[in-house]
Amino acid sequence: MSDLTLICETCTFPITGDTGSIYVRIGDINDVQAADRAWQERHGESLHNAGVDIVEFLTAPRDVHWRTAHDKCRTDHDESCYEIDGPRIATWPALCRWTAHLMEKNWFPLSDWDNLLRELGGEGEPTRIRATAREAA
Repeated sequence: MSDLTLICETCTFPITGDTGSIYVRIGDINDVQAADRAWQERHGESLHNAGVDIVEFLTAPRDVHWRTAHDKCRTDHDESCYEIDGPRIATWPALCRWTAHLMEKNWFPLSDWDNLLRELGGEGEPTRIRATAREAA
């Protein structure tokens, strides 16, 4: 039995079996990396200092968004993506292994995976992933 269920961001229905995935677009990764480099060149480490200006904070690059979708709901099949099929990330141990693997990627800190984990942990309404309710024994 699966411990975790991906939720399609397009139709909002659960992604069951091998009907969908969680993914990021390679183009988005490249765009955010370039924007991050440019922002760092303009602002240095000021975001990490105590005296950060609100304008500097608000102009920081957005995160690479991890998307969840059924294969049939996706409109970006022609784009290069880093993709994890639903069944490959449907348990807590699998999520831990994938998280450890992704942490090795140089672009990973620029993604919103942390928000995905917070969502799974109960912060806000789950829109991309949720824990599957287990039947009482």
